[in-house]
Amino acid sequence: IGACALRYFFKYVLGIRPAEQLEFDPTHWLDPIQFGNLLHDVFYRFMGELISQRRLPSVERDMARLSAILEQSIERYARMFPPPGPSVFRQQCMQLRQSARIFLTEEELLGRSQRPRFVEVSVGMKAREGSGQADTEEPVMVRTGDGAVIRVRGRIDRIDSIGDDRDAEFALCDYKTGSDYRYTKPDVFWEGRVIQHALYLTVAANVLTRKVDRNAKVVHFDYYFPQHRGSGRRIRITTEQVRAGTSVIANLCRLVSEGSFMPTIDAEGDCTMCDYLAACGDVKTIAAWAKIKIANPDNVQLQPLR
Repeated sequence: IGACALRYFFKYVLGIRPAEQLEFDPTHWLDPIQFGNLLHDVFYRFMGELISQRRLPSVERDMARLSAILEQSIERYARMFPPPGPSVFRQQCMQLRQSARIFLTEEELLGRSQRPRFVEVSVGMKAREGSGQADTEEPVMVRTGDGAVIRVRGRIDRIDSIGDDRDAEFALCDYKTGSDYRYTKPDVFWEGRVIQHALYLTVAANVLTRKVDRNAKVVHFDYYFPQHRGSGRRIRITTEQVRAGTSVIANLCRLVSEGSFMPTIDAEGDCTMCDYLAACGDVKTIAAWAKIKIANPDNVQLQPLR
């Protein structure tokens, strides 16, 4: 919605989908989503074992175990998605192993200040493997800045304890295997395009105070990039930085509820990878018209977007 409400309209209101096309790319084995899912599965299993054993990550002690979990996942994915050739397979395997080494190295350093507590916390859906203490099948009710309520569900990759467990302070971690471009803007919400941190901080605080510790306080949210391009980068968003998050979410919800599906005003930034270019035609002209409309204060219905 924040990037292009018209795209939201096409996809989620009208339910338009591009025709599926079977494409064979001899230069790639796993696409970005499959690559990310494989790493998520590996990190989930590995960190779950450490939590059950109440141990902190250690490169010297745990690298062999992490590597074994990774190789098992590689074998499983190779059966599901046969590689197009040996050289491509070797190249992506190298990238996966490098990501695993970066991950464990950074996790050992992080272990000096916080300890993994829960992984793949399910909210509003069934737990991934059995019910954990922080899992809940009920959606979380989030009050937006204008008094409305929305129901939220999702999965939080990881929740860590900060310092001593008695302090009841927590941190969230979300693994990202793509570019960090979206998460480095001066505006932490990037005009409504990036709201995951605000939403998850609110949801986690609700779940933790109800199910883990009534004095729980969620301190920060980390976007973590263990994949080779990210080189272990961690982008931290504090609770203080997202105080305005509920009002941003409220504005996005108002646009939809009032039927204001404006196209983006940034064609170069938002239209390049869009599935609906054929529906819009000349996106630069449409973006220019949208900019004029948004700048006009008489268009009171566009105030939430403005």
